[in-house]
Amino acid sequence: MGLDMDFYKVNTNGKKEHLHYFRKHADLHGVLLDCYLEKNPDKNPSDFNCVDFEVTKNEVKRIKKFMKERPTHYHGFFWGTSTEEDWEETKTLFKEISSLLKENYKIIYTPWW
Repeated sequence: MGLDMDFYKVNTNGKKEHLHYFRKHADLHGVLLDCYLEKNPDKNPSDFNCVDFEVTKNEVKRIKKFMKERPTHYHGFFWGTSTEEDWEETKTLFKEISSLLKENYKIIYTPWW
């Protein structure tokens, strides 16, 4: 049990391909949860489970800002703790995501905890 995190890319024809997997990267999940709740004010944090959430340029900016500042640590019963290795992978992933968004791919994040 715990937080499983999958990122997918979807091309303009709707073909969905797996992009990346994280296990218990609580801080990244927390930032994306905040973004989800801002876009869906009628939802609760517990609703952000097994849903497809589109990651846009705005979320990429939020993640990059968080990586620079790291103002807080997120946590949840099943979420685990983020590591420096997670953040190194995140830097690489979000560079790729930025490029994919420029190529008109959609990026989908799906958490499962």
